[in-house]
Amino acid sequence: MTGSPQIGGGGQLQELLIALADFVSPTQQTLVIAGAILALITFKNLVGFLGAAINSAIYRRSGHLVRTAVAGKITRLPYSDLLAFQPSRLLNIISRETWATTEAIQARIAIATRILVAGIFLAFLVALSWQMTLAVGAGVIIIQLVHRLLSRTLHSGSSVIARENASLASRMLHLIHGGQLIRLYGRQNAEVHDFERLSDRIGQLIFRQDLRKAVLGPMTDVLQSILFLAIILGAYAMGMSIPVIAAYAVLLYRLQPQVRGVQESDAQVKALSGSLDEVNWILSADEEATTELRPPSTEAVPPASEISLNNVSVSYPGQEDSFALRELDALIIRGRPIAVVGRSGSGKTTLINLLCRLISAQTGEIYYGDTPLSDIDLIAWRKRISVVSQDVELVEGSICHNVASGAPEATREDIEKALIDADAIDFVRALPKGMDSHVSYRATNLSLGQRARIALARGLVRQPEILILDEATNGLDLISAESILTVIRNISRDRFVIVVSHQPDTISFCEDVIVLENGEKKFAGARNASNREELMTMLQTQNGS
Repeated sequence: MTGSPQIGGGGQLQELLIALADFVSPTQQTLVIAGAILALITFKNLVGFLGAAINSAIYRRSGHLVRTAVAGKITRLPYSDLLAFQPSRLLNIISRETWATTEAIQARIAIATRILVAGIFLAFLVALSWQMTLAVGAGVIIIQLVHRLLSRTLHSGSSVIARENASLASRMLHLIHGGQLIRLYGRQNAEVHDFERLSDRIGQLIFRQDLRKAVLGPMTDVLQSILFLAIILGAYAMGMSIPVIAAYAVLLYRLQPQVRGVQESDAQVKALSGSLDEVNWILSADEEATTELRPPSTEAVPPASEISLNNVSVSYPGQEDSFALRELDALIIRGRPIAVVGRSGSGKTTLINLLCRLISAQTGEIYYGDTPLSDIDLIAWRKRISVVSQDVELVEGSICHNVASGAPEATREDIEKALIDADAIDFVRALPKGMDSHVSYRATNLSLGQRARIALARGLVRQPEILILDEATNGLDLISAESILTVIRNISRDRFVIVVSHQPDTISFCEDVIVLENGEKKFAGARNASNREELMTMLQTQNGS
């Protein structure tokens, strides 16, 4: 190759650069070679950037899928199971453990990638000397067993951290929702102290967990180095040629980071195993059955004039020896508002949950006309129901958004009509942005009466066949409560209307009454002139008057 500068060594990259230099003049050869080197460096960094981008995309996508799966699972849990779960545990799973699970997924992908790269190096090692490779493999297996033995504590430590994080989430919820109590009783310092103590404990647990992880890496690195040196010295003692030993040592040197990377990623997965267990716990929970075993076409079920409860009994998980409702018989008639009254714990909420099919009865049956409720599609049945309750909170957003949450397909005209029917339109129109006015978190910028009217509008926009008011006027002043009850009287003619309350005045317009005490029926039937005094005495006794 006349006239070309010689670059010693004879490597393929050097030969390629020399071949490229032959196409240009001698004065430009240096620039061409420099440009080629710069291009290769740029290409290498571009590949590195693409790798980082792909890794970030996998992290983002996997995290999104895990969080969405957890959120979807929570919305599909049977209501009775949801009541049994600690809200703080669920909050911790969504807010923290799903992110930790994403890191564990990323670590497992890294394990697979490093094993693939290690396999390539291993193939070259086998080609050089299968005997030495067999010895290396046996040593790596022993080191891996030692690594797994020492990393067992990472799993137990991770489970403890997950439990403590759930407790911390509970304290966070208390600081937010218990703000009034904390200030009224001057508990600011005490609450901060409790939070600080728990936060510090979690910090110490994480620190000890990090120390365990930090010890594993250097320890396995030292063991691997001892193994590799022993293999090389053994090969030299057995008379293996220096070039082969040198080549083998270089490949071993390149293999070692991959093996160590696998072990580090494996330790990371174990350190996050508590988070994985928490996410797996919620994802493996049984979902609510949205259709029953014998579902006819829901549209084929004709409108019925009555809902009957026949010998219905309910007990909750873990409380099978005591009944929330026992052998209840009752009749709910369309167009005749019925009151369900009783002290706290008498079974009122259980009855409402039964009618909404949030829970199931252990014995007995509920009929819609002549059709058992269990034969009607669950989702379609709930579309017939609206519940207006002091516990069904408004969400942060506009008034329009809150009302429309009862019927996402509703138009602004439908929403306005619902606000009119709920006697809420006057105060809504007086707000700066009308229906688009903002409702703050927990609706703290609205009065109790305004919240109750918006909640009622949300229930009415569905045009429900069954309207349930569960303590909907509790805590309201007499004028606001009477206004809402007047609305209910006007819309109750062609609907099933069920009013749950412990206040005699609230249920004065109801034609039928169910009185519950300790889960048992004390009275069920029409309210008339002959039993009015008896019912009032019974209600006053239940209210402690």
